Amino acid sequence: GTNERIIPETVAALRDLDPDVIAAGHCTGWRAMAALTNAFGDAKLAPLSVGKRLRF
Repeated sequence: GTNERIIPETVAALRDLDPDVIAAGHCTGWRAMAALTNAFGDAKLAPLSVGKRLRF
């Protein structure tokens, strides 16, 4: 779909920002979640779910 076309540029922008954590919810979609996992790995990607707590 339309949103899938911007996944590569979104990943590139996130690389530039170099966040400590990327918290992505179910609405991110599986294609974007796969791209984020490939780009950042489990060390930075924190998939969100109901009841999950992130502490900073």
